[in-house]
Amino acid sequence: MRVRPFAIAASATALVVAGLAGCSEGKVADNTKLDAKVLADKAVAEMNKMRYVDAAAKGKTAEGVETTSALCADLSAKSLAGKGTFAGEAVEMVQVDDRTYSKGNGKMWAAAAGSADDVAATAAFEKALAGKFVQGKADPDAMVEFFYGDTNGVTKGDVMTFAGQQAVPLTKTSSSGGKTTYYIAAKGAPVILGDVEDDKDGARDETTYTKAAAKCEVKEPAKDQVIPEDEVEAALEAVADNTLADPKDLADRSREHALKQKSVALSGTGTDEDGTFTMEGCISYKADGTITGLKASMADTKGRKMEMIEVDGKSYMKIPTSAFIDAMGSAATPKAKEVVEKALGDKHLVADAEDGEEFDKAVGKVTKGTATTYQGKPAVELVFKATDGLQHLRYVAAEGAPVILGDIEDPDGKERVESVYKAFGGGCDVVAPPAAQVIEESQIEKALEDAARG
Repeated sequence: MRVRPFAIAASATALVVAGLAGCSEGKVADNTKLDAKVLADKAVAEMNKMRYVDAAAKGKTAEGVETTSALCADLSAKSLAGKGTFAGEAVEMVQVDDRTYSKGNGKMWAAAAGSADDVAATAAFEKALAGKFVQGKADPDAMVEFFYGDTNGVTKGDVMTFAGQQAVPLTKTSSSGGKTTYYIAAKGAPVILGDVEDDKDGARDETTYTKAAAKCEVKEPAKDQVIPEDEVEAALEAVADNTLADPKDLADRSREHALKQKSVALSGTGTDEDGTFTMEGCISYKADGTITGLKASMADTKGRKMEMIEVDGKSYMKIPTSAFIDAMGSAATPKAKEVVEKALGDKHLVADAEDGEEFDKAVGKVTKGTATTYQGKPAVELVFKATDGLQHLRYVAAEGAPVILGDIEDPDGKERVESVYKAFGGGCDVVAPPAAQVIEESQIEKALEDAARG
């Protein structure tokens, strides 16, 4: 039987008891003379007779975190219950059939997630999970499986003392390279007194079994005390204090959170060689941030309005005729204005869209700025250089999910652009303009000539 008091996944959302065995009394017999496989088969048969058993275990994870547990099991019902410690913090464990339940404080869950020194993670785990059992799944048959399910290949060692009793060690290596040594009573019924499990990754557990003095009664936690494993991430996000988070980690998590939404509605302002402008629109994007669709209405300081569409690798700009007329200067006669309006009034200038990403990834060091609010909301200001080569100021919600409230690109440069993210995940349906309303730059001169003749 493969024994592990508990193994907590890196996601810190599952604490699974892998198995337990028991011991019983039997007729006096000398088990030391038996062949390794014969003794292993007899031990399995003996253990399969058992129902209630107590187990005490101690060990360490692959990362060196110390663990302990004290459990009782009802092997026929494939259920168990007990308490233990992980990194010195208390843990409660229950398993009924394939349903596992684990409860601990914020420090325990943070340690299980590999974030023992992360103040923000500890606080979030405490708020989200303290007092709750995290429900996961496990193979119920693991409770009654010995020698990795096959006694072939078992080797026998010299008689030794285990837990104060004479025992015959039987060792089995798993297909993954792990090794478990079972200690079989040297005299009497060939019960398993305990085992030592060494995984290839360095994890180790030592378990001692004793016959239960009483019936092991296992009760599942009440539903209002349980949080399903697949809901833990959302629960953690909902209570997170992002002001305590590492800046680089927060920058990465906020980007990941935004990319999961697939679209965003936004407004903003910017500066270019012609002055300042405002914008209002939406963007859709792939999971890596690659823009798949964009539509926006823009206006400059002169009140001139422009429409912008990007879809299917093309960019369409509906530029106001007043912009062309202004560029003509003294040549902008009434007739010239009429020609421009006739030729270009309803046209979108088309070009190949530039490769672009939304929510550029932070590279190098990320620091916290001094701002604590953005658009009237509590926020964490992050300062970093992004993959686009520009400096960015990103504003992330101070509490809860790491929602990006806004971003300022090139804040001190000549092409400063500020985006205020208004709503994520609402979709952004973008359609290219009709062909009759599209014109390429190379066609403008001819269009003007045709309009002048007409």
